[in-house]
Amino acid sequence: MSLEATIRYFLLQRNNAIESSTSSSDEEWDTILQNCISEKRKIRPRIINYQSVIDRYSDEEFKSHFRLSRNTFNYLHELIQEDLVRRVPGCPTIPSHQQLMIALWKMATTDSYRSVCDRLT
Repeated sequence: MSLEATIRYFLLQRNNAIESSTSSSDEEWDTILQNCISEKRKIRPRIINYQSVIDRYSDEEFKSHFRLSRNTFNYLHELIQEDLVRRVPGCPTIPSHQQLMIALWKMATTDSYRSVCDRLT
């Protein structure tokens, strides 16, 4: 069952339960929720190695995209990089400079989170 179909089914069951004043069994709800959780994520196409494009930006281009100079970016990164490290074992972390670039790009542009992540991750 696709995620969209599962959600529709879930909402339909919820609405029916509200109208009839009875609820479905816990097992049925657990099955529906388990299907939502186990749905495999689709791999989306991404811009490959966009970091190398950013590295080739002139200082003016860098500032136009991130709204601060490359030197300011580097200084800010040095200040906060330790705070951007996830300390959960077995859980991969996006490099701190990339996290900062994502945050700054999102704040500096009107791009959606999806387009920012497609570009910078």
